[in-house]
Amino acid sequence: MDINSIIIIIFSFLIGSIPSAYLMGKKLKSIDLTKKGSRNTGVSNLTQNTTLYTSLPVIFFDLFIKGFLPIFLCSDSIFSLDISTKILCGMASLIGHNWSIFLNFKGGRGIATLIGIILALDYNLFVIFTGIIAIGFLFSPIKDSALWWIISIICTPLYTIILGLTIELTLFTFMLSFVIILKRLLSNKEETKTKTSINLILLRLFFDRDIYDRKKWINRNIDE
Repeated sequence: MDINSIIIIIFSFLIGSIPSAYLMGKKLKSIDLTKKGSRNTGVSNLTQNTTLYTSLPVIFFDLFIKGFLPIFLCSDSIFSLDISTKILCGMASLIGHNWSIFLNFKGGRGIATLIGIILALDYNLFVIFTGIIAIGFLFSPIKDSALWWIISIICTPLYTIILGLTIELTLFTFMLSFVIILKRLLSNKEETKTKTSINLILLRLFFDRDIYDRKKWINRNIDE
């Protein structure tokens, strides 16, 4: 591994660790996302407590700067780095976002960053990944985006096989999916006093919360 690879991997982790949604809420709206709504320091909680307009710059930053840029820098168009470096850069950025060193290892769920990574990897993969989510949300009676996100995330390695992509990319998407799933399962543990159970694990995995009622979850202690 050469010096360019090491620098870009470190850059990916640091840029991924920038808590963009938290900073936007704190600086523009004087909101501490760690104490509001779902207490997730990502775009979804920022939007819930402000407006979509406030979240748009964060979505752009997380998707294109955190997700797309590190992979693009590794491409033949820039540094022509090998697939292992590309994998490490994507993982570093996603892990940095989900467990930010600038926010006491708190972070978002990594969805926008993941989308940026997938877009940089393969356009067709991006279309399938987002298309399944859109179809599920629009045409299913279950209008909970968290469910459709995780279904498509879990299926991403399968998409790479269907598209005939390399085994390296299949393994990469498997690793990315694992990080997203791990974040969901480990989140909220400092808040809930409920003992770990199969029901709790399934709620966190598929709905990204500890209770089924989404409105009750995101509005808990919102005036603290």
